[in-house]
Amino acid sequence: MRVLELKTGYETKHVLGLDLNFPDGFGYTPERQTREILALRAQILALPGVRNVTIGRPPNGGGFRSATVVLKGNRPGSPNTERTLYYTYVRDNYFETMDIPISSGSGFRPDQQREPVAILSQSAAADLWPGKNPIGENLALDASNQPHWGSELIPQGTSYRVIGTVRDTRGVLLDGTDSSKIYLMLPSARLEDRPLLIRTEGDPRLLVNQISGLARDQDSNLVAYSETLDDMLTQSPQFVISRLSAMFASMLGALGLLLASVGIYGTVSYAVVRRTGKWESEWPWGRESAM
Repeated sequence: MRVLELKTGYETKHVLGLDLNFPDGFGYTPERQTREILALRAQILALPGVRNVTIGRPPNGGGFRSATVVLKGNRPGSPNTERTLYYTYVRDNYFETMDIPISSGSGFRPDQQREPVAILSQSAAADLWPGKNPIGENLALDASNQPHWGSELIPQGTSYRVIGTVRDTRGVLLDGTDSSKIYLMLPSARLEDRPLLIRTEGDPRLLVNQISGLARDQDSNLVAYSETLDDMLTQSPQFVISRLSAMFASMLGALGLLLASVGIYGTVSYAVVRRTGKWESEWPWGRESAM
């Protein structure tokens, strides 16, 4: 029940994740991929029923990325200054699309793509600067020693200025330990390996066919795969394991109830037979046992 009632802190019912796969061998340079992604985003945004479209990994998909966090310009290894937190790259309209409110400061602006700025979740801000206002503080991120794809965009010792904080979100870790996050501005030139997140007025499933048709019309070689964030969350390994554990526990409980019921029935039947005088007639060994 706790899993089913998990408060994610972001919109899941009305957001569709659209992953685009550019097959090899068709001359898809990073520049061409970026052009096609932006063109498709503009077409989707024009569809009736679409409220907003952003680019970035949702909190419940795409795996986790972590980086070493160093405060106040201290180099990694300095005592009491180093942390390891999750981070992700998002576009400027990410929080609006995902319904994640700004708690303090401001969100990203389109003109900040070249400026190293960061937005923290509330729990990350409390962890890094307990009891203090983090706005205007600086932190350095280094993910070079953390697991990542070879060509993946990662922070490598860059110093970022904190410009805002946002409400905590929970992804797939049911204990909430993935709530501490650092959001970085995704450059326009690195959109190719992140999905489109589409916020709709109604059920996003009703727009799947139209969106798939737009992708095919734009590029017949483009492979598009869509899934609602709600489905993505309920199909995550942690959620599935929790459901299987609950089912297994329910089966054990039902078996225990059945065995207890059979035992109680047998005991009550035995007592009733003895008290109604049918002991010797219905239980041949009753006389010997009684003697």
